[in-house]
Amino acid sequence: MRKSLVVIALTFLSILVSAQDRGWTKGTRTIVYEEYMSLLSKYQNLQQGQKETIALCCVEEVVKQFSKADYDLKMEIEIKRLQNGTITNCSQKAGIELKEIVVEKVPEKVEWNKDAKQSLLNQCAALYEEYKITTDEKEKLSYCAMQKIIQNFTIEKYNSLIPLEEKKLKEDTFKDCNTQNNITLKKKKKRGGCMF
Repeated sequence: MRKSLVVIALTFLSILVSAQDRGWTKGTRTIVYEEYMSLLSKYQNLQQGQKETIALCCVEEVVKQFSKADYDLKMEIEIKRLQNGTITNCSQKAGIELKEIVVEKVPEKVEWNKDAKQSLLNQCAALYEEYKITTDEKEKLSYCAMQKIIQNFTIEKYNSLIPLEEKKLKEDTFKDCNTQNNITLKKKKKRGGCMF
């Protein structure tokens, strides 16, 4: 920690001395320093002191290589390349390994369209065909089951279920909706055929 503070102080002092004759002011150097600090935020392994050390080194390198007027004439792509190279060089000088934060891309969720919802609603309604319930109860239970499935599954995930998984899902959803809506289900009496 003490070593880092000494390095920071010496780096800042050398920046002040070398910058005076090249058009760099405290304000312009501060802007460059803040840009580097912002760029260093993408590295997950850096502590604040390490970021400061690398950023100060970067400012020193920029001030040594360019006058303020020359730096201002650089195109954005040139500055971006300069920044990336300077960060790499300064981190190596300081013996600090850089590890970027890896952001996992979440696949875009495909929404259930009207036809898919209607098809699912019909499938859910078919679950209640063998029970003695009113049309309103059947609609309420079917809608409940459809909503539970839509909330927990993308259409792709639902369509990729194997028949056994789909059956289990519908049974569990069926039970949840019956309990949630406090509807008692009784199976319809089956009509038997003639007995000889």
